[in-house]
Amino acid sequence: MAFIHKYSTISKGNLFNHGILYSRLNKNKEITDIHPDYKKAIPKINLRRMSKIVKMGLANSLNCISTKKPDAIIVATGIGSLQHTELFLSSFVNTEQSILSPTPFINSVHNTISGQIALYTGNKGYNSTYSQNSLSFEGSLLDAIMLTKEGKTIIIGGVDESIPILEETLSEIGTKNKFATGSTFFNIDADKTNSLCEITECIIIKKEKLKPFMESNFNSNQDFIIEGISHCNIENKVTNLEYSKFCGIYMTNSAFGMQLGVELLNSNISKLEGYTLPSITKRIFIVNYASKDDISIIILKK
Repeated sequence: MAFIHKYSTISKGNLFNHGILYSRLNKNKEITDIHPDYKKAIPKINLRRMSKIVKMGLANSLNCISTKKPDAIIVATGIGSLQHTELFLSSFVNTEQSILSPTPFINSVHNTISGQIALYTGNKGYNSTYSQNSLSFEGSLLDAIMLTKEGKTIIIGGVDESIPILEETLSEIGTKNKFATGSTFFNIDADKTNSLCEITECIIIKKEKLKPFMESNFNSNQDFIIEGISHCNIENKVTNLEYSKFCGIYMTNSAFGMQLGVELLNSNISKLEGYTLPSITKRIFIVNYASKDDISIIILKK
């Protein structure tokens, strides 16, 4: 069994030390990302060399570490460090294939984030990065659930960033939506003691199987659905509370949706954004419309 003990997010609004519900209920609806003061957690000499996506992942990870040292680090990212990827490709073109500095390339690879977290925390255990487009976080979560069956404590999260050149490219191809920037991490453990909730299910299904699954598993008297879109080219009609409207669209924003689910299970609010929650909410279904055909469902239980 996998239990969530801590969470941390950096996204639109002042969420890092306050949480999603605090931001929404206090009408804190900034459209720009609000980053914490990284100098309080990371030495300046290290900050100078870190890209935004690494700082986000590291700060959230440190916020999730408890007194029990994690056994594993798992990071999900759909498109990785675009800032350093652009820097590497630009330097390759500008130098006309002459000698290049390896630093931009090293920092551009997807597992740079998990590597930096391990280096900074001195963690020499299991370390993995998942990059499966809009199902990256679900892939990492399935791995984390398996590790909890071995009694391990895991720091797991999803992080993606958007940069100006990506926004320009999306505009040129006529995409209706644009990618946002966000990072959400969790401390997941096999121990139920003092946990916030349990992850009872994480599945990936085809679109045509969503309705039969919900009909067989969803109880409207005690369950609640939050939905989101994690890919710019997906046009799905979202009828329930939509988490992607809060954080923006990026390939690992289902991690943000999962944190919203955890907060809802541990709150006593009855309404949010015009939606009414069951009087006793026992389970939260997080539905991610990941692509034209694939949908993921994460179920949390108090």
